[in-house]
Amino acid sequence: MYNSGDYVVVSGSGICCIDSVGHLSIPYADPEKEYYTLRSVNDNCVLHIPLDISDERMRPIITKEQALDLIRKIPSVVVNKKKDNQRIARLKEGLVDGKPDALLRVVIEIYQRNADSFSKGKPIGKMSEASIFREAEFMFNSEISKAIGCEPSEVPKVIQSILLTSDSVE
Repeated sequence: MYNSGDYVVVSGSGICCIDSVGHLSIPYADPEKEYYTLRSVNDNCVLHIPLDISDERMRPIITKEQALDLIRKIPSVVVNKKKDNQRIARLKEGLVDGKPDALLRVVIEIYQRNADSFSKGKPIGKMSEASIFREAEFMFNSEISKAIGCEPSEVPKVIQSILLTSDSVE
């Protein structure tokens, strides 16, 4: 069970802070059930999730150590480079999964396939790929930033710093 003030990842809503836990006195709420009342950190939207289904919709954010370990493993992440009919569906599955390792694979796969465009400052070719990339990058950076204690916009610099440091040590 989570407590007020805990941060969690809510499927479809991203990072949320739990404002309260208890019964709701609003028309659509089951008076017999307890709910988590959450606030999305991205858009300040308020959500109510019954405790009895919260395991299906929520998970704790990763820890700082898990985030740092994931960042250190970036050079060894293997992605599917095959161009196939299932590619966009596979990328969307990574978004739906929403876990940082799945999001990272989505970002890396799209980046690797479009590295030439990125290096020339051009946008990604396919619109569906570009929107998947932006969403996966946003979700990944949001969770990593919360775990390590920085702003989402600082995550790429943190990653670069960690990877440069671990390269020089090895």
